[in-house]
Amino acid sequence: MKLEPSVLRGIVDPIPPGSNLVLLGPPGSGKSLICENIIKDALNAGIKALYLTTSSSPSAIRNSLSRLGIPIGDAEKNGSFGIIDCYSWLVGTSDERYRIGSLSDLTELSHVATSAIDSMGSPLLLVFDNVSSLLVHNSEDIVLRFLQIFFARMKKMGNIGFYVVESGIHSNAFYNTIFYFSDGVFTTSIVEERGVLRRYFRVRSFRGGRYLNARVPFEIGPNGEVLMEKYARLDEF
Repeated sequence: MKLEPSVLRGIVDPIPPGSNLVLLGPPGSGKSLICENIIKDALNAGIKALYLTTSSSPSAIRNSLSRLGIPIGDAEKNGSFGIIDCYSWLVGTSDERYRIGSLSDLTELSHVATSAIDSMGSPLLLVFDNVSSLLVHNSEDIVLRFLQIFFARMKKMGNIGFYVVESGIHSNAFYNTIFYFSDGVFTTSIVEERGVLRRYFRVRSFRGGRYLNARVPFEIGPNGEVLMEKYARLDEF
């Protein structure tokens, strides 16, 4: 089943199974919120979703998704949503079913993620937020080898993955390699214009179909909803 997130409708064609997509941008530019909006659309479409978090607590993730109107408790009970906790080890222990002991052990991370995916069943949507956290505890070469294998497994299972990466803090070789591995690169940016901060979304590449080659402004609503400006759409070209 293809995934057609409402937040990206008209900007990219529906996303085919087996796609691994990088979402690149600076802190505060809306990457995580875009992913949360995509999770909402996936669940509404009957697609299971799994959130691997390295940079926020599971409780913060649940609160943010609940603000979007997702009945997250029900989704977890019926097995359509799950969290892989790769954050709580920094501050203590975790009560999550899927958790790791350290980000420096990518073999453990791979085993836990595979177990969660197998338990929930494919196909599903995986949000990996945030890949950059792995590089605090591992070299770029080790992380790239991990991602190459992880991407291949996701593709074989027909899952869709969104991988959040911070811009401007890794080497050009790292960015170029992860772009090469991926099926698409989406970017966010935040700039000051006339004293007002403006956020933009752009598709840098997408192997799954057509995409709009333009920078699209977007705003964030009071409950975390991402509102892309509808000034141009694929079907207009």
